[in-house]
Amino acid sequence: FLLERAPDALKADAKLMIEVARRDPGSLQFASRELFSDRQFLLQAVDLGISSALAYAPETLRGDPAFVLEAVQCGGQAIRYASEDLRGDYRVMKRVAAINPDLLKYASQELLASRVFVLEVVRNNGLSLQYADEALRDDDEVATAAVRQSGRALRFASPRLRGDAAFAYLALSVDQAALAYASEGLRGDRHFMLQALRAGGPRA
Repeated sequence: FLLERAPDALKADAKLMIEVARRDPGSLQFASRELFSDRQFLLQAVDLGISSALAYAPETLRGDPAFVLEAVQCGGQAIRYASEDLRGDYRVMKRVAAINPDLLKYASQELLASRVFVLEVVRNNGLSLQYADEALRDDDEVATAAVRQSGRALRFASPRLRGDAAFAYLALSVDQAALAYASEGLRGDRHFMLQALRAGGPRA
């Protein structure tokens, strides 16, 4: 926080602010408003692991798909600071999910309740089911697509599906480790356990 009382000229020096941020990321908040409108400065900050720099960026940048996607590719959680519109944008969040599926936790609730969107992302990464709306985690087609891609997605299916023997067998055929996520009732059923041992697929 040495820069808090520094001259404005120093706070507007991009090279200096990046060097300071390498040592003290918290100091970046004192950068000039002009720097927070500089695309390259912000991307450098994100590349250093300071995704929160985007929180100070103007709405025009936080709502710019090309800029936000470039920031996401630099790493960190840049999408967290994108505009609400972008976090609800089908195409943008589909690309974000392809870069890092865990960033779906920052997608809008409306998008995570979209059956079409969720079905597409779980086909690419079954574990993305964890971010889906509760109703979709109980949707047979959506949950089936998820466990076909990753048996361990059974963990994020609804209680009804985790207690469905046929559905659990499907997950097990993909990854035997999915057994840990079957319902307690199934795991306590001797017949189910015998069948599960026979049906178990490879351990992913």
